[in-house]
Amino acid sequence: MVKVMAIHKLTLFIITVGILSLIGFVIQQKTTFPQTSQATKEVLPQTGPGIFSTQYSKNLNALIAIINKQDPRLALNELQHRMDTDPFVFKNCHLMAHSSGRAAYKKYKDFNTALQYQNTTCSNGYLHGVIEAKFASLSNTQEAITELKSICSGYTHADRCWHGTGHGLMFFTSNDLPKALSICNTYSTSRAQRRCYEGVFMENFLADPDAGHRSDYLNPKNPFVPCPSEASRYKAVCYFYAPIYYLGLHNNDYSAAIQWCESAETGYTDSCTRGVGSLAMKYNIDKPKYVESLCMKSNPDDIPSCIDGMVSYYLTFTGSLSKTATLCSQLEPHSFKTCNSAVKRNIALFQD
Repeated sequence: MVKVMAIHKLTLFIITVGILSLIGFVIQQKTTFPQTSQATKEVLPQTGPGIFSTQYSKNLNALIAIINKQDPRLALNELQHRMDTDPFVFKNCHLMAHSSGRAAYKKYKDFNTALQYQNTTCSNGYLHGVIEAKFASLSNTQEAITELKSICSGYTHADRCWHGTGHGLMFFTSNDLPKALSICNTYSTSRAQRRCYEGVFMENFLADPDAGHRSDYLNPKNPFVPCPSEASRYKAVCYFYAPIYYLGLHNNDYSAAIQWCESAETGYTDSCTRGVGSLAMKYNIDKPKYVESLCMKSNPDDIPSCIDGMVSYYLTFTGSLSKTATLCSQLEPHSFKTCNSAVKRNIALFQD
């Protein structure tokens, strides 16, 4: 039945793309985003998270209070409400959801109980947080390997869970990057291994020493570290996530990040540029034309990679065929083909 539904979705998508390509109409369905004031519209879009701000702490503390006094589902409902009404929360929701998952595990001290309250709010951040807390509680490597091989069983979209295990392994190893990657390799498929690598490198480049989550595999003088010294199987993923660290060091200057990607080692500028496109969309998801304009500043050979990054994140965030078809229709003709290719490659993420 699932395969039939997937084929049906793919058929609908191909029909949609064909119609768009032939007559170039603009889809009337609109994606709803938080409303912004006129003053906000007159300045450049917000370019990054405010996780060290009082505003971030106030929102997160309110969510954790709901978890502790009531339950995580109500907290996630509240997070969704705030996302719908507050642009700041909308742009910072994923890490709030991560923290909510960790708080839930701390409350129940049981993985399955905490997981009963999960939903997909803000790219499955709650699931990732519960996994992080579970792995942080493990005692030894054999426990971590055993957990890794069973924790994602039964998930329809296992990719999201495998990514979460990468985050979890960084908590288990106290950000020992090589050890976390080596445990990822105990997965039996290359797909699961790669998704796990993604969580590992994302967590590495997000490491916060002031919060007791320090990484020894970062270098502010060369934000590409540790990518140049990694084995080839890890390099593309590493370069994709390296812009997280660069943007944190350079006040979220996406244009500068795109230029910086051109200095990556040969063969990986596209991975880096794709990462910039993904991050630009993550924090400006209600401004796709702005993100597209940033991508156009890339080396011509890397523009498709940047567009692919922005569209792939949009797919991850919405999981929606119709909303992504709308996004593709809003882009310039030279971006349209790349947008649709990204949709086809990630069609398993759709929940329409």
